[in-house]
Amino acid sequence: MDDAKYYGMYRGVVVDNADPLDRGRVKVIVPQVSGEAVTDWAWPVGGNLSQYMYPYGTFTTTVDQYPSGANTAKIITHETVEDSNQIFVDGSRIYVEQSGDYFIQYSTTFAINSSNAQTVDVWFKLNGQNIPRSNTKFILSGNPNQRNVTKGGVIDLQAGDYLELAFAATDVNVHVASDPATSVHPLSAGSVFSIHLAGKFKPKPETAVWVSFEGGDPNFPLWIGVC
Repeated sequence: MDDAKYYGMYRGVVVDNADPLDRGRVKVIVPQVSGEAVTDWAWPVGGNLSQYMYPYGTFTTTVDQYPSGANTAKIITHETVEDSNQIFVDGSRIYVEQSGDYFIQYSTTFAINSSNAQTVDVWFKLNGQNIPRSNTKFILSGNPNQRNVTKGGVIDLQAGDYLELAFAATDVNVHVASDPATSVHPLSAGSVFSIHLAGKFKPKPETAVWVSFEGGDPNFPLWIGVC
């Protein structure tokens, strides 16, 4: 780097986000300032994201979904994308494209067609594995009956991770149930899965970011937000 001062903001590209301090720092290339040279670790400043690039998603299902057997895990599919940005669904899997802390939440309606009360468990999965302490257990009375269950929390995700929602019940008649629209109310989705960035954000390599420099000194880079 030369002794020139560089004020203002410049477009850069992330080449490394494996910050050994886990403080959200990244290394970037800033062509206008240093050509193809890689900067030192750039510290995050401000909100880190432009509004356009904010990761979020809401996914729903209107398909009644039954387990294959009693006390057998059933993965719930959310086939409809209500709205999303940098988060996508593939069957039952909901993928994130950027690393960070995310708030995740489900709202799912379970129904039973038999007269006997049954036990139901619902939980989150991450990359095919059960997430510890994420289970919710409840009793669904019969006759028939239905119940809506909601749960949420914050989880640290890496780019490319995927989430799933699973349930199991003591009877195969327990199922995810939607409710058709009427002249009074709209359709009720059987399950809604929502997710959005909640905190720490770490752009993956090849992400375009805005870069500036402390006192204009290119030896002290800062990244301000995603382009």
